[in-house]
Amino acid sequence: MRHFLFLAAMALLFFVVPKSSFAQERFNLQEKSNHHFYFSAAVAGEQADIMLESGIPALLVGRDFYERVLQNSGLTFEPSERQIRLLNDVYKIPFRAEGKVTVGNLVFDGPVFVLDGFPGISMPIQYLKMADGKKAFISLDFQDKIMTVNAQKPDVEGEKFKLRIDKKMGFPIVRSVLKMKTEDGTVNLKGDFIVDFGNPELLFLMAQRKDVDKAMKSGKLTLIDILDPETFEVIGNVIKTESTVVCGRKFEGKWVAVTDKMLDIEQLGFLGIPFFQKTVVFDFSGGEMIVQ
Repeated sequence: MRHFLFLAAMALLFFVVPKSSFAQERFNLQEKSNHHFYFSAAVAGEQADIMLESGIPALLVGRDFYERVLQNSGLTFEPSERQIRLLNDVYKIPFRAEGKVTVGNLVFDGPVFVLDGFPGISMPIQYLKMADGKKAFISLDFQDKIMTVNAQKPDVEGEKFKLRIDKKMGFPIVRSVLKMKTEDGTVNLKGDFIVDFGNPELLFLMAQRKDVDKAMKSGKLTLIDILDPETFEVIGNVIKTESTVVCGRKFEGKWVAVTDKMLDIEQLGFLGIPFFQKTVVFDFSGGEMIVQ
């Protein structure tokens, strides 16, 4: 009898353990005063608060962190004369590298830029992989402030969107119809959106796009100036919508920003943090975004 119970227990263990032993990393997200989200992990062995990103082309670190940690991490850094614009700030890139950097029990596998005068660390999570270098499935929920990284695709249902990586800049991109209803009418646009976890607004549209310009000239979209509270200079423009539908989700009474400061961006716009208040699953390697 004991022998039979032992074999039954072993059989149960054989079938149960593999199912629960898939690697998983779970991070609590913290929203800071700049309206960006951060998670804590050891980067190349040193604990750090990391700004969660996707709309940047590389892991961005300041020179101090580079000299203190990454310079001796095994990465091969080369001199650079490039610059990078992050909204209104432009930074010099004195050094850059390509390779693997440990992030807790995961690994970042992609480009690394050292920026002069840059505070903190910003990480595009589309380059995150499991510790063994295999692809990771990332679930984000900004409402509950949780990021989960799995070795196996989560069993979730939702609308699926094809996800691709821009070859030039490394951004994750999804294609969608955008429907904006204002008090002056309704505008439908279709195009590519950069998934940008560093964008605190629902949407940033590119003013240089002909379809955006045409929509504004139609009279159905009215630009409202945003003024600097100290200088009263115009620093941006927004559109007040009654409803906005993008990637299968509808948002009531949102402001949609329009910018003319990113002339090298060819996509229709940037999809930001408010879109991800409910769980979205990303398979960056397999090219799929699942919106629940």
